[in-house]
Amino acid sequence: MKRELVDRSITQTNVLLAPIKHIISYQIIEDELERIENGFDGGIFLNIAIGAASASISLFATVFASTFQEGAIAEPVLLTLAIALAVFCIVFLWLYHRTKNESKTVFERIKSRKEGITLPDS
Repeated sequence: MKRELVDRSITQTNVLLAPIKHIISYQIIEDELERIENGFDGGIFLNIAIGAASASISLFATVFASTFQEGAIAEPVLLTLAIALAVFCIVFLWLYHRTKNESKTVFERIKSRKEGITLPDS
């Protein structure tokens, strides 16, 4: 049995719109628009930092939970790699924090232009 996706018994559709009391328009200069258009790299930096942190923790756990033969090169190599990944994590967290502050600064500057505007009560 074939079912129709559209109910053909409805002949009239009512669309109700709630009134909008105020619309605030912000002025944006060319430099701000270009910064917003290019985007902010904070999300990428945060993803890399999370990946480096989880890999570093996994390597530390592997080194401390495993026993290696005397003179094996695996333990110092894994430990060095874990430390390097921890440093990468710290660097990318710093880059994320710096980028987050840059985007916040741009949006606060745009919003600050609204100061001094009073909206009517009704």
